[in-house]
Amino acid sequence: MDNNLFVQADHSIFKFKTFSNELLHWLHAFRHENPSKFIDNIQTDFQIIKVNKTILPLSVNNKEYQNSYVVSPYTAFILYSFDEIKKISNCFVRIILKTLILLFDKFFKAFNVNRVVMINNWLLSTNLYPELQAQDVKQIITLLSQRYPKHVLVFRSLNGYSNATLISNLKKLGCILSASRQVYVFDPSKNNYLKRNNCKNDLRLLKNSSYNVVEHDALNENDYQRIVELYNMLYLEKYSVYNPQFNYKFIKLAHQKRFLTMMGFRNSNGRLDGIIGYFKVGNIITAPLVGYDIHLPKEKGLYRLLMIYLLKKTKEENLLLNLSSGASGFKKLRGGQPHIEYSGIYVKHLPLYSRLFWRFLQLLTNYIAEPILKKYEL
Repeated sequence: MDNNLFVQADHSIFKFKTFSNELLHWLHAFRHENPSKFIDNIQTDFQIIKVNKTILPLSVNNKEYQNSYVVSPYTAFILYSFDEIKKISNCFVRIILKTLILLFDKFFKAFNVNRVVMINNWLLSTNLYPELQAQDVKQIITLLSQRYPKHVLVFRSLNGYSNATLISNLKKLGCILSASRQVYVFDPSKNNYLKRNNCKNDLRLLKNSSYNVVEHDALNENDYQRIVELYNMLYLEKYSVYNPQFNYKFIKLAHQKRFLTMMGFRNSNGRLDGIIGYFKVGNIITAPLVGYDIHLPKEKGLYRLLMIYLLKKTKEENLLLNLSSGASGFKKLRGGQPHIEYSGIYVKHLPLYSRLFWRFLQLLTNYIAEPILKKYEL
């Protein structure tokens, strides 16, 4: 095994140009400190590997069942699913799915579903990938399957629109694909979504809003706790506590090191009522930090303001936007194209019983869960 595969917690990371300096600061901080210092519900061994001239973050887990879904397949399949099925209007379907999840709970634990290495895992809702050559992917899988012979290897956040080449290379190496959710992609080179009626209405709302736009440099430390509160209102209170639980230290690091570019809306009293934070890899952008005061009247249109700001930016800079999952009707009306997101899973190095379990899980997600994801836009 090549011991030089792993990058140490020092400044040597900055000699690699796989990612921007801002994102390298993110990797350096999370490699140097325990990730739980920044994200309350993350328990993982965070590593950075280097292959040729490429570096990638890794999360390594064994059990850790009370964890965010971004590092825990158990949470994604079991705990988070309980929150998702509440959105299904058909009562009979809800009961059937809840029964199945309860049946699979102990079954998943018996097969060590959380003994997993997630490759290119940024500990955020959506992972963006740098360009990886076929030989890089092969070397990553070869080295990690030797280093972690009992762990499943997972490439999370793959969709056929943004990651077609990577998916093809993973399949050639024997990876299986497991459906996880439906995401929405905005491609300004294929669709001038700002001309859609809903976007035009949102642009008028932005122009006439009484809120003051606050760009990244105008935010300060006095805003950090409020940003945490706004994010929690939306992602934790409204959706699921199994989303990453960003704390004050995360927001401070993300803002000051700029690995998330932030903007928000202040009311006339100077209070921050909406926030968004996005990052970019290559020509793809995503926004893992979104929050607004859900207790304010809907007529203020805070979510609409945040989204149209982001859509306008991606159009102006000709960036592909992965707007993740959720709010499906809202995103489709504004031109978002739905795509099923998959995890690429490598199990060829595992014992037969483990390979059979993950093959069963693939059948379960692709032939039962995937049609439900499409029908109910989850």
